[in-house]
Amino acid sequence: MDKLIEASEQVTELSKELAIKEKDLAIASAKAEEVLKEVTKSAAAAEKVKNQVQKVKDKAQSIVDVIDAEKKVYIIFIIPRAQMFTT
Repeated sequence: MDKLIEASEQVTELSKELAIKEKDLAIASAKAEEVLKEVTKSAAAAEKVKNQVQKVKDKAQSIVDVIDAEKKVYIIFIIPRAQMFTT
C-alpha cells in the first residue's frame, strides 16, 4: 500500500513539473516565433537591398559597355585619321 501511495505522490509531482515545463515550452515557442519573424523581416530587407545593388551594378556595366564601344570606335576610326594628318 505504501508503494501505491508513493507512486501516486510521484505521479502528482511529475504532473506538476510537466505543467511547468509545458508553460516554459509555450513561452520558448512564442519567443522563437518572434525571432523567426524578425529574421524573415531582415531577410526580406536584405533581398531588397541586394536587388537595388544589382540594378546599380547593371547600370554601371551598361556605362562600361558604352565606354568600351566608344574606345573601339576611337581606336578604329579616329586614331588612323588623325595619323593621316600628322604624317
